[in-house]
Amino acid sequence: MFKMCVDEEPEETVSNPAFTPNWVNMHKSVTDVIADFLELLYNQMLNTFRSQGLGPENVDYNVLFTVPAQYEVLEVERFRSIINRTGFGKHTINVSLREPEAAILYTINHGEKFWMPQNQCVILCDAGGGTVDIASYKVSQLLPKPILEQIDIVSGGPWGSIKIDRNFRSWFYRECLNNESRSYFQSSPEGKMNMQRMCQRFIAQKEVFDNSPWSEYITIELSPQSLSGPRIIPGSGLLRISREYAVIRGAIESHQAGLLGYEDQIAVKLCPASYGIKANTLWDPSKHNPRLDGQYLNTFTKNLMATNQVVWLIKKGEKITGKRIAELKEEFTRSFKKSPEATWQDSIVMCTLDDPPFRITKDVKPLCVLRSDMTHLPVYLFKKEKSKERSWFRRKRFYSCEFDIRFSVGLTDIEFALWFKDKVRSDLLRISWAELASNS
Repeated sequence: MFKMCVDEEPEETVSNPAFTPNWVNMHKSVTDVIADFLELLYNQMLNTFRSQGLGPENVDYNVLFTVPAQYEVLEVERFRSIINRTGFGKHTINVSLREPEAAILYTINHGEKFWMPQNQCVILCDAGGGTVDIASYKVSQLLPKPILEQIDIVSGGPWGSIKIDRNFRSWFYRECLNNESRSYFQSSPEGKMNMQRMCQRFIAQKEVFDNSPWSEYITIELSPQSLSGPRIIPGSGLLRISREYAVIRGAIESHQAGLLGYEDQIAVKLCPASYGIKANTLWDPSKHNPRLDGQYLNTFTKNLMATNQVVWLIKKGEKITGKRIAELKEEFTRSFKKSPEATWQDSIVMCTLDDPPFRITKDVKPLCVLRSDMTHLPVYLFKKEKSKERSWFRRKRFYSCEFDIRFSVGLTDIEFALWFKDKVRSDLLRISWAELASNS
């Protein structure tokens, strides 16, 4: 379980000097820092296991990572790419469970059943250090083993205790410092060290703050003590509970149950977003608008086509039952004259609106590009067709290629497989993730 900043807007750390992290001055990116941290974590894990006779030469490692609820597929894929840069990439890694799911699984299995009666709803508020997530489930079965059904989309945001820490630092810069003091804390190594020291003192006091009538304030010691300014900071309370334990144990127990072949205890899940294909579709006068939709004439079929449309494969809120994934299939047909001369590209898009649009808009975001490469296949594998257009009393001929792409949609990821002539052909498909490509 690890909180990272890859889903945050970079302007937050650039525009506000109070949030400027140390690695900016080291000319490192957020990705570099996360990779460094994970590499150190991996080395610590490796040394600990080896001291117990459990080195990788003796046992296989299966490493589980959970992610916050609001992480979209692109953030998860980027996280996977960072993991694969480190020592963890040498082993089996699993990033298939979000933190609210892990927490509710532990709660339903180990909590007081009195508070979770059958056919009633349970609302989980997962308040952590980086994020706060809300999830709601119906207890469809309690005995012999609890079974849950998700009844609404899990939502959340970066409202965890780190938000309180950042607000403290922002308030301190804004209210307690003059220009000379700000320069000291921003520029000098001693000032940066003192700022870090005060922030750590604030965090320590915040975590034991109980908001009782006789402790209305948090008091911290200024660093350096000669600094002028208020020493009493208005109270802001947070009670730390063993939330990390619930997430970790829930993830481990869920993974163990899956390895043993048990059914998922969350029997019904809801797809967190809509996923579809950017496509050109047959022009429909009742649906398409010449002012909003581009159009062209297909040279082979002579059909009028609308451009920049979306064929949605699965929509936000649709049920995923039984397995962790929804398995979908989409048929593709491509036409050419003599032989496929280039790879065919299909853009996969996503949308988090409750009612996604049927055309490309600002709310439809690129997810990845699928490249289907048939250029090295012999032409006899493709189907011969006749065009509607005639030339010298003969109808022109062309070839069509028909193949399927099967999608496996989960809560944290989406996988693709190309089928051609009733066989899986992984050699014919390449996947380029949109965000990863733009950052490379």
